[in-house]
Amino acid sequence: GKVVYAGILAPSREKIPAYETLKKEIEASAKLINKKYGTNKWQPIHLIYKLFSREKIVNFYNKADICLVTPLDDGMNLVSKEFVVASFFAKTPGMLVLSQFAGSAIDLTQALIVNPYDIDQVVGAIKKGLEMSDAEKIKRIKNMAEVLDEKNIYEWAQEFVRSAVTAG
Repeated sequence: GKVVYAGILAPSREKIPAYETLKKEIEASAKLINKKYGTNKWQPIHLIYKLFSREKIVNFYNKADICLVTPLDDGMNLVSKEFVVASFFAKTPGMLVLSQFAGSAIDLTQALIVNPYDIDQVVGAIKKGLEMSDAEKIKRIKNMAEVLDEKNIYEWAQEFVRSAVTAG
């Protein structure tokens, strides 16, 4: 099958001009890619600007073959941790492709760690994640979930696990 990139983009800082400019650049790039590679029945990029409930986010995570978290500079990235927890409870887990510059990369070493400035490396990791066996994904997700459980000091994890179980 064909790959679809679903960009779930929570509206944030909408009144800051730089963010509005970036949003327009992202939309223009997606439009060009869809025009070049898409068809009337299939578009490779879907951008969704909306806030979703925790349960809906878990559903997105559970349907994802890949979760691409590639910040150029980040403190502690909770999206990557949420994805691991949700995937632990999923029938078929996806795989996490994670920037080496995300703070969570320190703990989530079983993710496919990439330098987001190296496009070929990111593409290779996506391909590897898509081709990875379910057994390998399950092993990696389980390992990362155990790390999060051991290092878990935040209440978000308990609440998110409950959401994952309820949604899963």
